Formats: sequence, structure tokens, C-alpha cells
Amino acid sequence: MRVQSNTRTRSRGLAVERFGAEPAARLAWGGRLYLLVGFTFMLLPIITLVVFSFQRNQYASIPGQGWSLRWYIKLFSDPVLLQSLKYSLIVSPLAATFASVIGFLAAYAVHRFVFPGAPCSRS
Repeated sequence: MRVQSNTRTRSRGLAVERFGAEPAARLAWGGRLYLLVGFTFMLLPIITLVVFSFQRNQYASIPGQGWSLRWYIKLFSDPVLLQSLKYSLIVSPLAATFASVIGFLAAYAVHRFVFPGAPCSRS
């Protein structure tokens, strides 16, 4: 029985030898790097805000004047701020759910139905 060689496999082998990795693997690492930069860009301000909220001084500064729970004690001792926190914790999940439903329905409509200008949105 004669075994046929697969030229596709051989050509990929040459590409791996020449360039060090397959193009798909390089794209996967590029995509991961892009995600890492994107998530860092989105989460770094939130992390910075949390770190600065534990500083003793009134204004954010580097280096800080020390660590304190002063701002959290003020938050939980003020009834107006507690009421605001309560409203925020009620409204934010509702807004996120509503936005997700609207986003899903819009994506489904764009994918499922044909309407004028649809090819422009698919590029």
C-alpha cells in the first residue's frame, strides 16, 4: 500500500521552520494581547479609584499619606449617601439587564432580517 504525502502539511512545516510559528498561532497571541490591553484600559481606572479610596488625605496623591477607612465610615454614617447607594444598587442591575436585552434584540435583527443599509453594517 502506497502512502501519499500531504503537500499541505509539508508546506505548513516549511512555514513553521521559516517563521517560527504558524500564522494562526501568531494571530491568537495578537488577539490575546489586544484583549489584555483593552481590559487593562477599562479596569485600571476602577482599580485606581478603589486604591485611592483607602487613602487618608482628602485628595488623591502619589505617594499617599497613609491608609484609612475614613471615607467608608463617612459613607455608612450619612443617611443621604446610604439612600443613594441603595438606589444605585437597585437601578444598576435593571439598567444592565435592559441594555443586554435591547442589545441582543438589535443583534438578532441585524443578523436575521434584510433591511436597507445592512451591508454597510456587516463590514
